[in-house]
This record gives sequence, structure tokens and C-alpha cells, in this order.
Amino acid sequence: MKSYTKILLFLFILTGQIVGAQSSLHISQLPPIPDEEGFAGMFAGVSNGALLCMGGANFPERMPWEGGEKVWYDHIFVMEEESGEWKKFDDALPFPLGYGVSVNYGNQVIIIGGSNAGEHSNIVIGVEYKNGRIALNKSYPQLPVPLAMTTGALVGTTVYVAGGLETPEGGSCVSFLFSRPGRSCF
Repeated sequence: MKSYTKILLFLFILTGQIVGAQSSLHISQLPPIPDEEGFAGMFAGVSNGALLCMGGANFPERMPWEGGEKVWYDHIFVMEEESGEWKKFDDALPFPLGYGVSVNYGNQVIIIGGSNAGEHSNIVIGVEYKNGRIALNKSYPQLPVPLAMTTGALVGTTVYVAGGLETPEGGSCVSFLFSRPGRSCF
């Protein structure tokens, strides 16, 4: 049996085990975030049982094919309970940002990289919602380069960030893979 066939067989078996283990999956629809346009590229995660949706961008005046201009946001929206209402906080991200990576770690949502109207970012910030307040943890090391339109995941206590674009001008996707292991994530 060729090695790629063995790999495919292993993946099929693994996928079956994962799907079988998640047979109690429950899907429900939450109320929409209170905004007429909605937001693309938001950071999202759960902190202390509350859902956080942050940043992002949209075209509030006109759609892009009509000559509309993209607007970036620093908003933080929180929903404490699945059947609850969204709250928009006066506390905000340090600047408008979207299209980065967000992972849950402990009681924080870690936001990594992203972009806004002027540049791509190498920022790494922990956002925690606790007792009705937002706290930003800016003590994490930054990415080695600015990245947006990237992907990432937390595996154990290691964050992986892969691919993306270094500049707003676009170009080819980079082939970077960054990881930061450790008991404190970064």
C-alpha cells in the first residue's frame, strides 16, 4: 500500500472517530449584533462564559461595487447568555482592527495580527470579560512580522499562526508558520 493511501486511510478513520465523539452537537441561532450592515473579519471568542465579538469592517455608506469606502472598527460586543442581548462596550480595542486570528486561552480571547485602513498589524492582545468589565492584556510578545488574512489555532498551550499577507497591497500569501509554546501561551 502506498504511503499516501495509508495517510488517507488514517485521516478517514480519525475523522470518523471525531464525528462519532461529537454526536451531541447542538446548533442554535443567536440574535444579530446590533448594526445594520454587520461586520466582516471580526475577532471572536469566549471569556468567562461570555461571547465576545470585536473589531471588523464594513461598508456603511455604499457597497464597494458602488464606490463605497471600507470602515474599520474597534468595537467590542459582549453577550453574556445564549438567550441574552448584545452589549456594546465603551471599552474598545486599542485601534480599529480586523481580519486577524482569535483563539481562546484560559479566560481570555487572544487576538493576533490583523489589519485596518492603514496597515497590517503584529499585535497580540488578550481580551478578558469579567464582572461586567473588559480588561486588555498587552503583555504578550508581538508577531515577528505584521500579518492579516491569516489563520491560526491553539493546540494544548501552543498557538500556531500560518500564512497570511504582510502588507495591505496584498501580493502572494506568505509561507510563514509561527508558534509560541509555553504554559502562558505567549
